[in-house]
Amino acid sequence: MKTLLLATLIVIILPLLYIALPVGIDWRDTYRPAALAIVEGKSPYSVEIYYAAPWAAWLLVPLAILPYTLGRLIIFLVSLMAFAFVAWRLGAKPLSMLVFLCSAAVIGCLNNGNIEWMALLAVVSPMWLGLILIAVKPQVGIGLGLYWAVVAWKEKGIRHVLWSVVPVAALTLWSFVLYGFWPLRFSQTLAWSVDNTSLGLQSLFVGAVLLVRSVRVQNKSMAMAAGPFLSPYVLQFTWSACLVGLLDSPAELLAAVICLWIPVIWRIVS
Repeated sequence: MKTLLLATLIVIILPLLYIALPVGIDWRDTYRPAALAIVEGKSPYSVEIYYAAPWAAWLLVPLAILPYTLGRLIIFLVSLMAFAFVAWRLGAKPLSMLVFLCSAAVIGCLNNGNIEWMALLAVVSPMWLGLILIAVKPQVGIGLGLYWAVVAWKEKGIRHVLWSVVPVAALTLWSFVLYGFWPLRFSQTLAWSVDNTSLGLQSLFVGAVLLVRSVRVQNKSMAMAAGPFLSPYVLQFTWSACLVGLLDSPAELLAAVICLWIPVIWRIVS
């Protein structure tokens, strides 16, 4: 009966999503064009507002070549499943899962077709793969990356840290050959975006405290939560990294989600 109910819901919901999904401005204007540029043999950075690591666009090629509406539906479903998978792997109970998925950060990412979920997957990945995912959106996972470096060095030595860095370093060097020194483009996001929700210089102290605490108690979810506080560029979606650190505390998670919805609602009504 559960399987039948699930199948019925899928049959009903998917056509509705196909018809009614928002256009997804980030998917339409940034990530899909960057992936299509790769298909055409061009650089993803020929898209003026694409700033992520190039391998994000490589991974999105199979969806970008689909008809727009179908690709938009699939990227929505993939994003939703990625957020849910992260929450599940971190031990979220059904209530925490629901609250997390209903947060302004997650819904905003789904609505706009952004890819914060890709970097968020780092927290449930091995270190070598996680570093590759963090490089897609450093503002999401910089705290986790620093945490891994410190913990791995303390527990397994510098050799293990270096071996874990080799895959992302090799991928990055190869991408420099193909597309030039693209990390310089990160600085353009500060000048271009009007949606930067960074808390400024003072947030570095909050991030530093969270990071030190995460190392002391060996909690990588807390390290992930430190990321947005350590970055000068933070979108509404980026705060989903902070929420993963509260998945085991439903009351605190709900309070954080309510707080993140307040500025969104304020912008809508004002």
